[in-house]
Amino acid sequence: MYIIDHDGPTFNILLGKPKTVFTKSFSHTRNNFTQRVVFHFEAEFAERCSTQFKWAFTGDGALGTDEKLCFIRGKPNEGKSYNSVLVGEHLPTLDVEFKVPTLKDANTGATRKIKRETDEVVFLFGAENSELIGLVYLRKDGANKIYADKVAVSSQNQFSDTNIVVAHFNTKTQASAGWEVVIVNSAGESKIAGFEIVD
Repeated sequence: MYIIDHDGPTFNILLGKPKTVFTKSFSHTRNNFTQRVVFHFEAEFAERCSTQFKWAFTGDGALGTDEKLCFIRGKPNEGKSYNSVLVGEHLPTLDVEFKVPTLKDANTGATRKIKRETDEVVFLFGAENSELIGLVYLRKDGANKIYADKVAVSSQNQFSDTNIVVAHFNTKTQASAGWEVVIVNSAGESKIAGFEIVD
């Protein structure tokens, strides 16, 4: 008998409109495993058990602009914190430990105008060493929200430092000014004002 005790959270930041397929934009997992092998020569009677073997796994991924999964926060097995398998030890914490996202700029390419009922792309640019990980939406008056249909990260060789994020919007909201683009996670939020929805 092969037994693994597992302890760890796995969660995804999902984006999408109701009644549509949700897009997995960011995915994170932290897992501690305790593994052992139990030998049974008679049913329900364990004769001996191997020593416990500890190992752990951290995974952080995102949807790339090429529609493929890419690693974020750290390249595979370059350290212990991100995208790594640890052998003979457990993670000291199962907290994903998000950083507060810090936006430096955001625009639609040349302007901050979003045309109604059109697939529009908003580019989010992070400050140096910032991680742009979280929910992305347009917000007005602190309450009205339009969530991005899809969020992807700029990547190279299946890795992204999440410093450039591409958010896709298509809204029927009435034309109006006074919108801001927001990215938020459990550590905090960042926003850029000056967006306008136009006909």
